[in-house]
Amino acid sequence: MKKLIICHLYGNLLNTYGDVGKMREMFYSALEDEDIVGLSIATRADCLPDEVLDLLNEQMNFEYESAYIYKAMSAYTEDLDLDGFTTWLDIQVEEEIMHGEGMRKFLQSVGYKPHYKAINEPKDDYRSILEVLKTALEHEKEVTKKITHISNVSRDEDARVFSFIQWYIDE
Repeated sequence: MKKLIICHLYGNLLNTYGDVGKMREMFYSALEDEDIVGLSIATRADCLPDEVLDLLNEQMNFEYESAYIYKAMSAYTEDLDLDGFTTWLDIQVEEEIMHGEGMRKFLQSVGYKPHYKAINEPKDDYRSILEVLKTALEHEKEVTKKITHISNVSRDEDARVFSFIQWYIDE
């Protein structure tokens, strides 16, 4: 008879917060048994590495700040009656808010209380539409760099964050 092992680790000294290589070795050795078809492992939120969740919280704040930056750009293009650019930038605003909300909901789902920081005043004295577009491109490069960093850190530290953040990479 094939078996699926479900392991809930809730005791004081029981958790999945340990050396990833050792944990992987233990779990894979259990899967070598031909009667075992899979493992389902859960842990407490307080056993997750704070560093990874703190990075995700920082990114959540950066997503909200990004919306603010794009809204200032949108106001500039609207003043120039550049309806197409304004519409595109407003879509970026909505997308950044959606990203921030997705991260907030994920953090709360793992028992982490999101922390909000003050949003810096965005630049609003652009000299040209070209400057707006160059600034937006550089900002998106920074967003990509930060998301990639979270992915790299979480790969070995927190599989749930790693899985979650892949959507932002694939987007």
